[in-house]
Amino acid sequence: MGAHRSVCTVSARISVGMLITAAFWIPIVQEVRAQASAPNGVRRAVPYRHRAMSMDEQLGRLTSRLSLTTDQQIKIRRILEHRQALAMQVKAEPSLSAIDRMLKLQANNRAAVDAITSELTDTQRQTYQAMLRPPDASAAPKPQAPRDTAPAPPVQQAAK
Repeated sequence: MGAHRSVCTVSARISVGMLITAAFWIPIVQEVRAQASAPNGVRRAVPYRHRAMSMDEQLGRLTSRLSLTTDQQIKIRRILEHRQALAMQVKAEPSLSAIDRMLKLQANNRAAVDAITSELTDTQRQTYQAMLRPPDASAAPKPQAPRDTAPAPPVQQAAK
């Protein structure tokens, strides 16, 4: 009778363990399946994460906000394509550390911004520079309270 009870206890523990494991893995499996069946092979590492604009969306945004000519659109498309190709090469390079990868991507983006800026008229350039600024950068700087420069009072040690 005692052996039967221990077998039932072990069986119950295994069943509870399997339920806990299933509860953990089911959402993960569902996410993987959803990613695998996503259109155009688009995979999202984190649900509801901001999606980067496609090259066509970027060019469309620049065209509408800067009133780009057809010639400018062609030149800027080439710049965006070149930036994307270099970014893919950097991301695929396994020998780069995360910091080196980030620095190369930032340099690549700066070079693309400079190249795009060189294709714009003065008016377009001003608008483009305003587009690149973070939203809070246009706000007036907030006055800061003066800092107390007096030295901190000495800490007294407790008497022994």
